[in-house]
Amino acid sequence: MRRVLIVLDHEEALVRSATASSSVNMTDEAGEDSGLNAQEFAQAPDFNATRRIARESRQAADLPRDVLIDDTFAAVPIGDASSRAQGTASADPQQSGEFAVRATVTESVFQEGFVAGKPVFADPDISPVATCGGDPAIGNAQGVMQLHNVAPVHQRGLDGDRVAIAIMDTGVSARHLNDQGLSNVVDRSVVWNPIEMIARQGRIIPPGGHQPGHGTMCAFDALIAAPKAKILDYPIISNLGGDQGGSTMSGALSDALKAFSDLEAFWAVTFSGTRQNYDSLVVNNSWGLFHPSWDFPSGHPGRYLDNPNHPFNVRVTALARHNVDILFAAGNCGSQCPDGRCGGKTTDTITGANAHPDVLTLAGVDVNGGRIGYSSEGPPVAGMGAPNKPDIAAATHFNGSGVSSVDSGTSASCPVASGCVAALRTALPQNTLNPATLFDALRQNTPEARAGQSWNGETGFGILDLDAAAADLSV
Repeated sequence: MRRVLIVLDHEEALVRSATASSSVNMTDEAGEDSGLNAQEFAQAPDFNATRRIARESRQAADLPRDVLIDDTFAAVPIGDASSRAQGTASADPQQSGEFAVRATVTESVFQEGFVAGKPVFADPDISPVATCGGDPAIGNAQGVMQLHNVAPVHQRGLDGDRVAIAIMDTGVSARHLNDQGLSNVVDRSVVWNPIEMIARQGRIIPPGGHQPGHGTMCAFDALIAAPKAKILDYPIISNLGGDQGGSTMSGALSDALKAFSDLEAFWAVTFSGTRQNYDSLVVNNSWGLFHPSWDFPSGHPGRYLDNPNHPFNVRVTALARHNVDILFAAGNCGSQCPDGRCGGKTTDTITGANAHPDVLTLAGVDVNGGRIGYSSEGPPVAGMGAPNKPDIAAATHFNGSGVSSVDSGTSASCPVASGCVAALRTALPQNTLNPATLFDALRQNTPEARAGQSWNGETGFGILDLDAAAADLSV
């Protein structure tokens, strides 16, 4: 049996499934574990309703017996063919023409690539892009600020105020951040507790209530350039790796799909005026697919890594159309020091959403500007429509968060850059400037680009210079 995503037509059962899931909203304002375990939560009406509705969905779609819908995974609205083509796929269950569900299928269904006339899409494991490098840290957070010319921007009041940074990762420890001098930085009113994650974790973990780890490192690194931004905690990756590859820290692409859909719904409410906490949203993704073997084989219509029509890549497009800034790590399969999970493959390793044309993709350098050998090199995989990835480079491999001795990998480069974007958004709310224009300013104002150098596969258009980009944008 293979775990997959299947797209089904609009049915009332699917609408109820998506709606019931989004209504699960449990938190402890203290940011501690609520103590409610999975068995107790399983008695909650929303949990039982969603499981029952999943079974109704299967019956409504008249799916064959060799397709088993995962009844702990709520349906995810993905719009319809027309809205997806325009990049406007709705996250509103009532408006969505189709829904993605997670399922397991037999080998024969997988080989056919379709079920009930609908394509079967890959749901590969995803993993944080922590590095294989064992070298000691080079510099610290102050060195990061110097490399990226952050201080002049802070002096002009560009510090991330009224900007939310969503950390799509392993979860954030507010307690650890507080110990590092960053108090009250996690927004505990924005709760992502999908029932399937609660069932897998065995308990409800509120925003900021996780153990220190990869996600906490990302949150700290994002706050270097944007100390007044607020962190949204989206724990899409756990220590419960699947059976399709991956590592001790991995999740499923379907979890990321669910999180992006919920985040888009949250942002639609925020921008409608119902919530007025934020003017801009930045989404940090320090994760990826390490090897093609984690995906469907080349030529399969449901493949993820080079398929713009995969539901997750569609959802990235739709979120970007809301003027949300989305950043992805390039990955750690660089030719000089590839991560062991790369399997020795060091070409075409920037794949899937990490190679999406609407995102900013980050390579890694040290605080002295030297290339980091594990940083994945471009060009990216063909098919995603963005030939020049990575876009730019940002600092990594420094002594920062205190989660470990080194904040490393393009996992660190990505949130460092996310913080820089958030700093710019302090004066440039998303309703005044779209992400494409902001990203162009970052690409065009690196020292290398200003010196007339062209794009290269190691550091893209060069090393991020926040002050130069801000000046170019007149802030």
